[in-house]
Amino acid sequence: MRFLFFDTECANCHQGVGKICEFGYVLTDDKFRVLKSDNLLINPQSNFNVYGFKQAGIVFAHPYREYYKHPTLDKRYDEIRKLMTDRRTIAVGYSTECDANYLLGDLRRNKLETFNFRFLDVAKLYRDLTGKETSLDVMYEDADKLDIELVHHEARSDSYMTMAVLKRFLKETDTKIKNLESLYPEAFGEVFNGRIVSGSSAFRYTKGDRLTPSNKKVLDNFVKSYPSGQTNPKITNKSICFAREYEHTHFSKVLAASKAIISGGGRYSNIISKADIVVYPPDEDFKKIRKMCGRKAKFVKLENLCELLELPATSLNEEEVNVDLVLATLPGNTEWYKAFLKAHRPYAKKIKRILKRGNPLYSGLKIF
Repeated sequence: MRFLFFDTECANCHQGVGKICEFGYVLTDDKFRVLKSDNLLINPQSNFNVYGFKQAGIVFAHPYREYYKHPTLDKRYDEIRKLMTDRRTIAVGYSTECDANYLLGDLRRNKLETFNFRFLDVAKLYRDLTGKETSLDVMYEDADKLDIELVHHEARSDSYMTMAVLKRFLKETDTKIKNLESLYPEAFGEVFNGRIVSGSSAFRYTKGDRLTPSNKKVLDNFVKSYPSGQTNPKITNKSICFAREYEHTHFSKVLAASKAIISGGGRYSNIISKADIVVYPPDEDFKKIRKMCGRKAKFVKLENLCELLELPATSLNEEEVNVDLVLATLPGNTEWYKAFLKAHRPYAKKIKRILKRGNPLYSGLKIF
């Protein structure tokens, strides 16, 4: 195995798209012996966010005008693609999903074909270990120092620092490289057919059932995008809301229920005061919930939710709900997911076993 430690710098991220001006990398063997390194300067074909960088105290390694003297991303494309897609190599970064997102966005901006690659996120290794988010600079302070001159906010220097921090992690945890993925699967990911895949799932969401900001975005997008049906007269044209505490601690079940709600002709809502039907668990304060609702609201106990949605009683049980499968039912996701399953056989076997149980939440999903 070889490691491609890499980092990017962007001129700006206006409209959610990073305009890459540096691609730095350090290519090593599995003993961390450096085989090659470079800091590719790129003409971003866009303005630098001078005011924003000044406010944040960010100073680039080169004057802004220097970047415009160098090749544009399309001229660097072949070199970067060859490095990232080498099957002997895994890309390694710090907060790697951010850099992968910048790369995908700028490839599309430049009308260049995206490419697939696997990656390891060293920041996630430490987050899994300590439960804390820590910057690369801070993590490098306690790593074995490199015998090279590092330049602040230079992509290659950050790549070297990432290498040092990974070596520190392996030393502190007494972990062998070959065991990293089995011990810390959520720190690994990939770019597959133009999308970022994080950890052990196909779609990006935060593991666990908390309605984190990222999970809220997933839920909001699903509710907005899933096509409405007219199959359940009990809920047709009615808005359905969950008690707030339950919604915030049961992301996967609420996501799955929202599919059944919309399929049945209802509307999922997170505004309890305007809901026609409010679903609440027995352990929440009903009097408090009642005060928050409109006068005409109907109340349904959680234990009766499946009956309301015309689902078998076990359909929303924890072991029956699979977030990837729910998200795969979105029209824009199904074909991509089919390709993903074909390329990931062990994962596909697990999904086949779930589908064999016949949960109607996934009926009509033709992915095999």
